[in-house]
Amino acid sequence: MKKLITCILAGALIFISCEKKQMSKSAELQKNEEEVSFEEKPKIRTVEIASIEYSSNVLPSDIAALKAKIVEGLSNRCNVRVIDRSRMNDVLSEHQSQQSLWASDDGRAEVGRQYNANALVYLEAISKTEIQVTIEDLDTFQQVVKLVNMSNVSEIAAWDLSILSL
Repeated sequence: MKKLITCILAGALIFISCEKKQMSKSAELQKNEEEVSFEEKPKIRTVEIASIEYSSNVLPSDIAALKAKIVEGLSNRCNVRVIDRSRMNDVLSEHQSQQSLWASDDGRAEVGRQYNANALVYLEAISKTEIQVTIEDLDTFQQVVKLVNMSNVSEIAAWDLSILSL
């Protein structure tokens, strides 16, 4: 009888020991997975569509579809969050904010920083079919300048923005 009890206790101890090891391994694997997934998450950076200027004989309606595609292309990048100032301006104009920081370029950059923008995007409609896109890093002041039309707008996802802190 003592041998049977001893065998049962030994078996229980072995089972408990194995269970603890298994739980320890499981917890370690979960911790490693969390660390890996944490490291793999890209840092989200904010870019702000600061302004769009139109050359003479180019109307906003002429270039609206291309502008929308550019904003969409930037928004679809996995590490970029886009703030479109033209939409913010619509809201802010209702609140008469043009008399505040938004009245100057320096003030707009400061407001961009308040929105945690890392870069400003300037759009210049050169013709009815082309927009020059300038992305300026607010920390390094380095720029990426690209000429975009409907045939190459899909390349935005592949733009090399490595000089920016994005």
